[in-house]
Amino acid sequence: MKAVLECFVVAVVNGSEMKAIAKDLFRVLREKLGGKLNSLISEKVTLVPGDITCENLGVKDPNLEEEMWREVDIVVNLAATTNFDERYDVSFQLNTMGAKNVLNFSKKCANIKLLLHVSTAYVSGEKGGLILEKPYYMGETLNGVSGLNLDTEKKILEERLSELRAEEATDKEITLAMKDLGIQRARKYGWPNTYVFTKAMGEMLLGQIKGNIPLVMLRPTIVTSTYKEPFPGWVEGIRTIDSLAVGYGKGRLTCFLGDPESVIDVIPADMVVNSMLVAMEANANEASDDVVIYQVGSSLANPLRFSWIQDYGHRYFTKHPWVGKDGKAVIVGKVTVLSSMASFRRYMAIRYLLPLKGLQVANTAFCQFFQGTYFEFRRKINFVFRLVELYQPYLFFKGIYDDINTEKLRMAAKEGNVETDVFYFDPKTINWEDYFMNTHIPGVVNVVQFLENKNILVTGATGFLAKIFVEKILRVQPNVKKLYLLLRAADEKLASQRFHNEAVAKDLFRVLREKMGGSLNALISEKITLVPGDITCENLGVKDSNLVEEMWREVDVVVNLAATTNFDERYDIAFDLNAMGAKNVFNFSKECAKLEMLLHVSTAYVSGERGGIILEKPYYMGETLNGVPGLDLDMEKKIMEERLIELQTKEATDQEITLAMKDLGIQRARKYGWPNTYVFTKAMGEMLLGQIKGNIPLVILRPTIITSTYKEPFPGWVEGIRTLDSLVVGYGKGRLTSFVGDRQSILDMIPADMVVNSMLVAMAANANEASDDVVIYQVGSSVSNPIRLNSIQDYGQLYFKKHPWIGKDGKAVKVGNITWLSSMASFRRYVAIRYLLPLKGLQIANTTFCHSFEGRYSYLRRKIKFVLRLVELYEPYLFFKGRYDDINTEKLRMAVREGSIDANVFYFDPKIINWEDYFMNIHFPGVVNYVFK
Repeated sequence: MKAVLECFVVAVVNGSEMKAIAKDLFRVLREKLGGKLNSLISEKVTLVPGDITCENLGVKDPNLEEEMWREVDIVVNLAATTNFDERYDVSFQLNTMGAKNVLNFSKKCANIKLLLHVSTAYVSGEKGGLILEKPYYMGETLNGVSGLNLDTEKKILEERLSELRAEEATDKEITLAMKDLGIQRARKYGWPNTYVFTKAMGEMLLGQIKGNIPLVMLRPTIVTSTYKEPFPGWVEGIRTIDSLAVGYGKGRLTCFLGDPESVIDVIPADMVVNSMLVAMEANANEASDDVVIYQVGSSLANPLRFSWIQDYGHRYFTKHPWVGKDGKAVIVGKVTVLSSMASFRRYMAIRYLLPLKGLQVANTAFCQFFQGTYFEFRRKINFVFRLVELYQPYLFFKGIYDDINTEKLRMAAKEGNVETDVFYFDPKTINWEDYFMNTHIPGVVNVVQFLENKNILVTGATGFLAKIFVEKILRVQPNVKKLYLLLRAADEKLASQRFHNEAVAKDLFRVLREKMGGSLNALISEKITLVPGDITCENLGVKDSNLVEEMWREVDVVVNLAATTNFDERYDIAFDLNAMGAKNVFNFSKECAKLEMLLHVSTAYVSGERGGIILEKPYYMGETLNGVPGLDLDMEKKIMEERLIELQTKEATDQEITLAMKDLGIQRARKYGWPNTYVFTKAMGEMLLGQIKGNIPLVILRPTIITSTYKEPFPGWVEGIRTLDSLVVGYGKGRLTSFVGDRQSILDMIPADMVVNSMLVAMAANANEASDDVVIYQVGSSVSNPIRLNSIQDYGQLYFKKHPWIGKDGKAVKVGNITWLSSMASFRRYVAIRYLLPLKGLQIANTTFCHSFEGRYSYLRRKIKFVLRLVELYEPYLFFKGRYDDINTEKLRMAVREGSIDANVFYFDPKIINWEDYFMNIHFPGVVNYVFK
């Protein structure tokens, strides 16, 4: 495109925030630019608080006004009300006088090259046949009735408003009267509704007063979801034909009024935008006495019939049914088509007016007992009649929109080396079946519907994954009904403080804060109920009996994320949280009257030290990894409690009890083949759930090593030193010079947002799916996109050489090659020579010099013992040879790709990860930003 498009960017807004940027529409740009998007917006976009119904567009800043008059090259008028049933005064001010105000402002712009005014093809009214791209002249009417005068129209509406105010009419009465006036005035001159009448008058005004300003009017037909860019299927709000798609999919639309063979003229939004851009380039500085008109639609070049849309809708919702509030799939059938107004009136009389008459009689006979029901029923019927009255002209529309000028524009674009792959707007390229089945309807109906009006109980609400889970739901589906968040706190006040400090105040919620501004607190207040409690207790430790009853009555889905993930945890704590806690969550879930499913988040490492392909299969009660019999959870509980009593009887210190209970956990885990207390107790939790699940839909999700976010809410968010990150921190700070492990080992990692997305999709896919079996999903990367330890080392070295950590002395920390110890034997030799031998020397010196080095000796001995214990704990993973099968998870991903789920929003396919890019540009920077101290 020519340099003329590189113009001063202006947005006229009623407010100070560009909330549009936070929409999913800008996702591709956010992914492309990352953190640079804000600076681009700051540099290129100037927000202009204003109002096109006012002189000078209501801009109050004189400096900004002067700047625009001095700098603006092109003005694009997209401001309008598109409501068919708008108040006449509102519609007249915006669509008619607003257009005049925009033109007058444009005339003051010293460098003006073009005014592009976006109108609508339906200024044609109910005309049939071929509708030409020609302007409407002042006073022209569609039915030949003379006398249309804009000053008179303005006077009529002002006099009617004054009359209503003098009568002290209510706001509701004024609104209804002004709506009726708009329809009356429109129909007097041949237009079917206020919207197209006022848009036609806006065109007339512009044509009359344009002067020598190049003026282009672009008339799109019905604008639908995007065809290709920025991604297929983006749409906002329920647009014209989408109300039919939503109504049909939800089972509310059983009949339809209209001619099945009528052509419906639709055009994707991105094609309209492309036609605007090409029209700007083609017409800038092209002075002409005439107004240039472009009709942008499909009815001439690629007509679409109503009957086809009905067929596509039936096939789509049969394959991808809407899930109702009761958790059941809505079964759709064929729609009864009423092909004339006479058949519609008969249908309404028999189906609705006759029962209404019966209800009226019953209401009178029973002393107005059914008064409320009668009025509500009558109101709904009146509403339907008004809607049909408004839309009737389009239900039997016989017009075809000529697009000769638009076709010339397309030809000029092809011949003028305009990138037609980028600025495409030819409707002939659209395959309607593919567009509706795979783009438009999925754009209107998304898996987000599952979350709508859902009540979800989340345990462990301040944990790393739980916070990302909650943020994602609030961001993509603010119409979730309620999130009950269980967290450890003594009371509601402390729970609120903890949730704010540990979740909402974190950078994780930055995108949501930017998107919602001051509305975020209101959303949290409305949608989140904080539940002080503890999953180690009966009824989850919730003391408020009313709240317990409310959750049992309302909760649809329970998500258990509460756990201790410490490999070296005390056995009593890990057993109570990871094993018995899972049982307590299940027992609470059983009491929930509307429960659709329980999602329990475990870990892939319940597999222990197994090699080869590790399948997505459950663990049964008493099953062990080494075949040793005798695992019994009641016995484990007894052994743990007896050991505690023994220690307390001996008056052991807290430190001694903690160490003893840690040792007991490791001992019991290794007895049955698990390497540490964490995975042993998580495995027992899975066993318990599988044993007692009954008929409750139960999904167990097993992520591998969870790392920083890949994309959402922004790349690189992480919290705390997670498994892998202790190595990153140690290496970046120059403290890690050797590492024990097999450099060729595959390290199975998965970004946190992918885990959360898999959770959300698993919920939608398995809700109300009763089964005797537990559904297992292993979410990792080792099968589909493996990464080896040596690759991570290489990326780390590259990163910290390029971006060295600045130490406390203000100097850059230099990192070098790591000494790899490829076996436990080489590790023990290394420790013996490098640390144990000097320690022995220090011990002798300490004894010789009357314990002068006691502090230093004790400190070094403690550190060496700590390292040896750490290596002992992590040894199974340092030489791990297992790869996690993910067949079930892949089926879930396929359902995303083939179904109505937006794979760009609920992505969790590790194959899309470029590990080098992820580590170098996302994970390492995230760890440095959020973890390094």
